Amino acid sequence: MGDKLGEFMLELPKIYEQGNVEALSNFFNKINLDEPIKAFAELNKHIKDNGIIGEYANKIKEVNADLFTASNLVKSFIASAEYEKITDKLADLVEKNEAITADNIEELADSCEDLAILLDEDVASAEALAEAFTLLESGKLTFDEITDSLLKALDAGKSFETMIAEVKGWVENFD
Repeated sequence: MGDKLGEFMLELPKIYEQGNVEALSNFFNKINLDEPIKAFAELNKHIKDNGIIGEYANKIKEVNADLFTASNLVKSFIASAEYEKITDKLADLVEKNEAITADNIEELADSCEDLAILLDEDVASAEALAEAFTLLESGKLTFDEITDSLLKALDAGKSFETMIAEVKGWVENFD
């Protein structure tokens, strides 16, 4: 990581020479790595743009690749004030329904900016987050056990269950 960061820092003067100084300054001011979820979304927005800002947004993501893994972004959300605000709702859902659903996650995302970003940026699916938050709230999963592999497995498991339910429905409705 040090080499990539060093190369990036050496290229900063060239960035300012080639581009609109005001636009570049605005870009760099919007990237706050202390808020990795928002930084991830902002970088992705600029990567889609052609040009020097998109190019360097991509370099910032490369240099900070460990920060922007799915598991680290989800952990960042869980450690946030936004998550703290919804923990009572999550606990109630687990207590009343024994689980949090993907629909619950999507509803909560309407009032939780970082949760909405996780979904919009395809960091993790609503199904995977629902399962992870259910396991967390019921004490069956710890913060440190959240990994990229776990999130993928939770998503794959729900997708597999959905597929089985669809096939059963087709079989039952077959004439």
